[in-house]
Amino acid sequence: MTIGYFKGRNWSQITREERVFCAELEFCIREDTDKFIDFLIQEAGLPADLKGPWEVAYEACFYRDYLHCFDPTKKSEYSSKRTFDLVLFSDRAIVVIEAKAAESFTATQARYFERDMSDLRKLLGADVEVYLVALASQIYFDNYDKIGRGAALKPFENRRISWQAIAQFYPGRPLLKRACEVYERSPLAIVDTDSKPYWQEGGSTKAAVARLEAEIDQRRRAIDVLKEREST
Repeated sequence: MTIGYFKGRNWSQITREERVFCAELEFCIREDTDKFIDFLIQEAGLPADLKGPWEVAYEACFYRDYLHCFDPTKKSEYSSKRTFDLVLFSDRAIVVIEAKAAESFTATQARYFERDMSDLRKLLGADVEVYLVALASQIYFDNYDKIGRGAALKPFENRRISWQAIAQFYPGRPLLKRACEVYERSPLAIVDTDSKPYWQEGGSTKAAVARLEAEIDQRRRAIDVLKEREST
């Protein structure tokens, strides 16, 4: 089916909304959650001894619903609106997947993720392992490693999966393929203005110089893009 005002395409071919892609991924995971956990172990570096059975949830408003059932008196201590993109639950572990598609993670969000890790451990206790996984375009991850500014992905502790890897893992799913295509590749996209530059993050002087030189080059290209936009 195609839509005339979409110029011969349909909504699934033009959407850039990560929630649409996450919903599609949840359907895939539900078909075999153990299979997806094995994928996470290989791709995101989760412990090989993670045990199920597993339940998957999409757009999980965790604090609101958990506390409503088990401890209503603590509702005011946690955000009732905080929602996780995808979550996998087992008896001894919780895996939270935070996703981006067209956009980038930011250092501001990183502070919320760090608080989530602390809050989940406090609520669930020491017997439950808590893992946080970043899901985004492989192009974003590559750019971040090369010219990112240090803070945005820190809470994930290098646990990452890409839409490209997921699309290969679940072939024949157009929406997952679409998720691989929407990341903003402009030099402006990776410049995260509210995070610390690498020279404030520590490390060797040589590495800091290399990062700063890459950042200077990136900002020069960003300036060129802005100038080009202004002239058209």
